[in-house]
Amino acid sequence: MDARIVFLFIYMCLLANNHAQITISNVNPYNNSNHLINNVLLGGGVSANNVTYQGDPIQVGFLTLSIRT
Repeated sequence: MDARIVFLFIYMCLLANNHAQITISNVNPYNNSNHLINNVLLGGGVSANNVTYQGDPIQVGFLTLSIRT
């Protein structure tokens, strides 16, 4: 019976037609490292001071997950 459950699980996974894609947004305000740290990473009630970023500004962005079925 365990083999049938495993087979059924694998069969269901193979039949599922799901797609996922990561979307990157680096438009304003998501192109500012100070905004991302204070409003996305830390959340409400907590703030960071003296934020510095060393690197190419094009590398700063916000990732979202888009799931299609």
